[in-house]
Amino acid sequence: MQEWAAQNTKYNFEVKYTKKKLGEMKMKRNDVAYEDERWIYKIEIKNRMPTAVGDLRVDYWCFRKADEGKGKGGARVETSGSSNVSAIPGSASAIVDTTEILIHKEKLDAGFYYPDGTKNQQADGFGGLVVRIFDKNGREVHQFATKDDLLAAAVGKPKGNSSEESK
Repeated sequence: MQEWAAQNTKYNFEVKYTKKKLGEMKMKRNDVAYEDERWIYKIEIKNRMPTAVGDLRVDYWCFRKADEGKGKGGARVETSGSSNVSAIPGSASAIVDTTEILIHKEKLDAGFYYPDGTKNQQADGFGGLVVRIFDKNGREVHQFATKDDLLAAAVGKPKGNSSEESK
């Protein structure tokens, strides 16, 4: 009976996220100002069921759009990871922090230009987030993406492991 109950547990999650800036490093070399920012996503997973759920694995993929002076390219996986969530009480939430994402910016001083036509200002951007939640049997029970086309790129085992769940 317990095996059947485990196989037929109902899940209903709501996923929200915020971005948190951890720090930045600025430097100037010749006529170019450089800035590297370190960010994370704080993923909030809300259990919309009145009963507690547990033993969850949360896999995530963070995407970045690189700007190499010709405009932002397509979204590429910047980092990925996995966290275990031991329990989420009924109608409550758990927070999972991603690993760091590096956003690089460059700005050429006024009056200067790159001979190859590259823009005088470049800035990487956030390309999106994919979250997949699995139960203790490895069955995917929820997925979330900021853009549907990112789901196809968020497959397989995430690269790194982040810390355990935080609340």
